[in-house]
Amino acid sequence: MQAFSHLGAFVQDLTRGVRHDVSVQPVVSPSRDDNFVAAESHGLGGPLGKRARLSTSRWTPFIVGILLSGVVFSIGIIMRGPCAESGFQDGTVYVKMCYTDIGKLYVDRGLDRGDFPYASRLDGTDYVEYPVLQGLLMWIPTKVIGTTGDVKARTIEYYALSSLLLYALLLLAIWATVQSAGRRPWDALILAAAPSIALVGTLNWDLLPVALLALAILAWSRERPWLCGVLIGLGAAAKLYPFLLLVALFVLAVRTRRFSGFTRATLGAIGAWVAVNLPFAWLYPEGWRAFYELSRDRGFDFGSVWLSLRFLGVPVDKVDSSQAVAGSFGLLVLGVIALSLFAPRRPRLVQVLLLIVMAFVLTNKVYSPQYALWLLPLVALARPRWRDVVIWQTGQALYYVGVWLWLNKFTEADRSLDDRSYAILILIQVASDVFIAGLVIRDIWKPEHDPVRMDGSDDPQGGEFDGLPDHGGVRKTVVEVAR
Repeated sequence: MQAFSHLGAFVQDLTRGVRHDVSVQPVVSPSRDDNFVAAESHGLGGPLGKRARLSTSRWTPFIVGILLSGVVFSIGIIMRGPCAESGFQDGTVYVKMCYTDIGKLYVDRGLDRGDFPYASRLDGTDYVEYPVLQGLLMWIPTKVIGTTGDVKARTIEYYALSSLLLYALLLLAIWATVQSAGRRPWDALILAAAPSIALVGTLNWDLLPVALLALAILAWSRERPWLCGVLIGLGAAAKLYPFLLLVALFVLAVRTRRFSGFTRATLGAIGAWVAVNLPFAWLYPEGWRAFYELSRDRGFDFGSVWLSLRFLGVPVDKVDSSQAVAGSFGLLVLGVIALSLFAPRRPRLVQVLLLIVMAFVLTNKVYSPQYALWLLPLVALARPRWRDVVIWQTGQALYYVGVWLWLNKFTEADRSLDDRSYAILILIQVASDVFIAGLVIRDIWKPEHDPVRMDGSDDPQGGEFDGLPDHGGVRKTVVEVAR
């Protein structure tokens, strides 16, 4: 309850700013700060003049973000038009590249009949294979639509209502990113304008954990660790990856020797996750377990680096998939922790978090196209350079085309992508992720390359860590303990 008692003060902090109020220092102009933006801005009048000054209001970039995201998100809706003609159910959804889980699972998981996502099904229909908050988001529009009338028409209506909810969540994520970006609120436009918003914004319901994690980062930046923890727990009740923020917080707690906020955030996260999950685990144990059993039992699936290796002739199926994923993810996380603890300067929170989430998606058994949404707000805050984002998004878009052409082999083999070509597109996507990760690693090891720190900032999202003395990580600690 203590976390919620801070909610009113937290909202006030968000609207007026506290520690990182952009009215205290001038806002960074992208056309002055980013050479790529400066070069591309000539068609719009060129970079901001030397004597000009950006408005200090956070609402200005947010309103621009609403407009940009509205256009991009609408393009994604239009792209799904050809599939809506069949209620998202016919065999041409892949070759038309307009597939969406929203339309497909509405029928396949019994939502069109009013089935609760985790309750027993008399006809043997599969449970919803997602954590509980995502399942609830899937279920809410069904209460508006009802269970009578033409199924195709209701499927289209379900997709429309779900899309409205997802767009609201996208705006929430953009707003949170604007608020937590310190002197760089315009970096949130990276999230608003990214092609992935059109391509995969309505592919699934992943904008829910994206928004909750963005809010958790904002809560931490405003030094509200309890609320941050609650939001982490809620995010993890929609997708597990928001829990990774706790790892990043622990690393920075070690470097600053300040653990109180991390402890409170951890307790808040565990408490919120248990509070949300316990009723479902008690009332619907079999349905609640479906997501965790699928994650445990599935083999190497589409989009994963493991599948690409198999298609290229590497005998990855000889190893246990869960052990391979856990081992490789663990090694990468240890590498990120070592980098963070031995770096000459304490990394920024979002830099560490981006690398850990990147490790998670790259080593997973499946790499769903919508994972790009997980990374977007983190890339916007960790590596706010538009040229780099364009390169990364190009890799994601190429994979988006490839995955549907490959999946089309199950309906039209003569118009599909062969396994080897698909493996190459997977590796192109992986390379685009590694490209961004490599730049962030360089920024951590050589902070003079970090765009955010070039103006003298420490860590705009760092909350209680921002501006604290850096105790030098592991090496200095070991030396001091030895003394």
